[in-house]
Amino acid sequence: AKSQAEAGWRIFASAVNFRNNSLKFDNDNNPKTKYGIDYSHLDADSLSLEGNNLLLTKDSVGMKINKAHFREQSGFVLEELNGEILYANTQTSLKDIYVKTPGTELKRYASLSYPSYDDLINDFEKTRIDADIANSHIQVKDILAFAPQLRSEPALANPNAVWYINFKGTGTLESMYISNLQFRGLKNTQIDASGSLAAGNDPNRAGGSLTIRKLHTTQSDIALFTGQRLSNAQINLPEEFDAHGTAAGSIKNLSANLTITSSVGTAYVNGKFTNLDNPNIATYNALVRTNSLNLGYILRNKQF
Repeated sequence: AKSQAEAGWRIFASAVNFRNNSLKFDNDNNPKTKYGIDYSHLDADSLSLEGNNLLLTKDSVGMKINKAHFREQSGFVLEELNGEILYANTQTSLKDIYVKTPGTELKRYASLSYPSYDDLINDFEKTRIDADIANSHIQVKDILAFAPQLRSEPALANPNAVWYINFKGTGTLESMYISNLQFRGLKNTQIDASGSLAAGNDPNRAGGSLTIRKLHTTQSDIALFTGQRLSNAQINLPEEFDAHGTAAGSIKNLSANLTITSSVGTAYVNGKFTNLDNPNIATYNALVRTNSLNLGYILRNKQF
């Protein structure tokens, strides 16, 4: 028994065909989790799987899937899956993939690289992501099923929200290079851009360098990532606005060459802005041109 425990197990099958099975697995060395898919305590039914070259070891699963569907006790439902998958102790990859759930449809390719399973769960911001997701949409509750540790993120507060996305990029949430980003989601945000982007648990480090072909967003959506709205006691900005041009920096310190349109007029801005989170020490060095801009509304001064 001791030698078997040390050796672990390894299963290989050239062809697999399961139809409407149930699967239950418990590793009682690990406590049960309250949210999301618990890989130490799996319970799935309506499990069907057709594929080739299944490899199953104590820490890895790999397979070329022709057809698959199941329902897991966490509430996650997979309606359709095909492509090549690998879930291992340092990498998860989906190649030539098609994934469909009641709220999600994902296509093409994605890969995650991480030092260990613990790092994937507890330090997801440092997980390396390489993805090419085309003409897809994803429901937030499906993200939370696989990464329940993100439930505290304000942007993921609505599990029923659906995000529409075309994305090609590589990096981590802390530093991501994006060759193409088209996004529609949150409360009312649309993006068509490329460049680099940084996010994470610390809103002070959120920012990036983007070429923006189109941006329509709201202060409420910005606050989901930065923790604060753009308006303050001195400056009053409209809830919704559109922009195109280039921007680099963060919500505190920003360099921009943008055309911004809103319900209070249009502004053409080219310059640098620092300490934007503190109006008492904020500095501006910019060329600004306006068209029908309501300065009285923006500066909270009815004399303008």
